[in-house]
Amino acid sequence: MEALRRVSAGVLAVLVAGVLAACAGGPFASPIPRPDATPVAALGCPAADDGSAGGSVPDGFAPAAAYLCDPHATRDDAQGTWSGTRLTRYEGDFGPLLAALAEPDEPVWNGACPAIGFAGPLLWLGDDGGRFVPVAYPKDGCGMPRTGAVFAAVDALTVVDEHFEPGQLVDSAAARRDGCPSMTAPLVVLGHPADAVPSLPDPGAMALCRYEADLPQSDAPDASVSSPAFTGSTGLDAAAVAALWDVAAAARPAPAACDDPATRLIVLVPPAATRGTTPPGSGDVAAGPTDAQAGSVAPTAPPGVVPLSPRGESVTVELDGCRRLIDRAHRAFTAPDALLGLLARSSS
Repeated sequence: MEALRRVSAGVLAVLVAGVLAACAGGPFASPIPRPDATPVAALGCPAADDGSAGGSVPDGFAPAAAYLCDPHATRDDAQGTWSGTRLTRYEGDFGPLLAALAEPDEPVWNGACPAIGFAGPLLWLGDDGGRFVPVAYPKDGCGMPRTGAVFAAVDALTVVDEHFEPGQLVDSAAARRDGCPSMTAPLVVLGHPADAVPSLPDPGAMALCRYEADLPQSDAPDASVSSPAFTGSTGLDAAAVAALWDVAAAARPAPAACDDPATRLIVLVPPAATRGTTPPGSGDVAAGPTDAQAGSVAPTAPPGVVPLSPRGESVTVELDGCRRLIDRAHRAFTAPDALLGLLARSSS
């Protein structure tokens, strides 16, 4: 028993010594010095083509301009809202900016850190010799960029040029005008019963919204079609919609797996309950319910605009690819040939 007590006391002493040693070292570790950035012949926005990583400004590199690249920029024009990249060039006194970039990283924190990433703008410096360096922001103990002093120094410079490179139209003014979604990416729920039938809205005036995507530009394994873009719409009256639903009712559940993306899609969208509003191009379609019939004041909309219906009321049909019908319950069915033919004629 005495020997056991001596062993236990020895183990306890080792554990206490280990804890004290850990406490003496603290929860921080020395930061790793940032390596110098390698000058390249061209800057990249959002990334350099040669894969060069950001680092400290090399000794002897004299910046003549700073470039801030925002890879998540947006811009509005007559077509709507575009996502893309914005590259802004700055000139002026670079002393404060170089001082802010030269700040060392904070000691590395060995405890828990927030599980977040940084998606802010990228900073480049260029000299008079046509060389560019991607610079790294000083980091805090969790490895997150400390941008406050850097951005303050950039704001003190003068903007001499700005270029926006559009990527994708994320909010189409034409789609909004026609009461259509700007883009289509239907959610598909798998595993519905084999005897399921499509859940379709009641027949009524609807907007037939058309979308097209571009084919892959290469045969690479990761190549894919582009996101479908809005190309136009056609107004359908209740009789035309009823004819579509008659043939759509024969659709049967689609196979669970399909890797053939569609390049042409149709989304059928019923208008919201708007007094006196009709889908564009539908001609003489009966107006919506009056205030008395609806029991409340119906929402209004600008002339010619069909408000989007509540989520879950639209129906999507792929005219090629997997050729599926996605009902308002987000279930996938194989679109009957007769339905595809009717849609092709209705949208022409």
